[in-house]
Amino acid sequence: MRSIRILLLVIPTVGADPEELWKVTEPVTKPASEEYFQDIEAARGRYRAKLAVILEKAEAVEIYQFDGTTEPEVPQGQEEDYFPIIPYDQVSKIIARKRLTGDKLLECRKATTSLMTEAGGAGVLCHYPAHGVRFVRGKEVIFETSICWKCQNFYIAYPDDKDASWQGITTEELQEFLLRELPLPAEEEKTPRK
Repeated sequence: MRSIRILLLVIPTVGADPEELWKVTEPVTKPASEEYFQDIEAARGRYRAKLAVILEKAEAVEIYQFDGTTEPEVPQGQEEDYFPIIPYDQVSKIIARKRLTGDKLLECRKATTSLMTEAGGAGVLCHYPAHGVRFVRGKEVIFETSICWKCQNFYIAYPDDKDASWQGITTEELQEFLLRELPLPAEEEKTPRK
């Protein structure tokens, strides 16, 4: 017959309050992990600032209005009618589009670069795409994103981020421009910011 041996490890607790021994303490790695995430956010802010400079040189900008929903894939033969929502690995149906020229192109570039440099935090994780922008230089798409006015976020694909990340919106310049150029039905417009 086998016997089971139990080894008890006794930790000296002389003078220790028994209640204190059971309290969960802050992990010793917390300060290091906080600094790590602060460094990542700072690096992403610098990336957005450099990307904003590149967007100022975009030769073409298209803006889009979406139906506010996403679908898992583009229906066969309708590639031109859908826009990628990269963080969801889905697409949204384009219901209106405009290719910008002249002063409107300049205004959209300025509003988008402001959005990039003033973006804040991760933003809410829900997303009902209302509008989108696509910046092109030559044949290369240098930046594209969808925007949700209800959740106040847009996505950006950072170099180390294959799925793209939601970014919070802290400026209203692009919203005002897009709502003027491609108005949404009244019930879908964002409620005023508090």
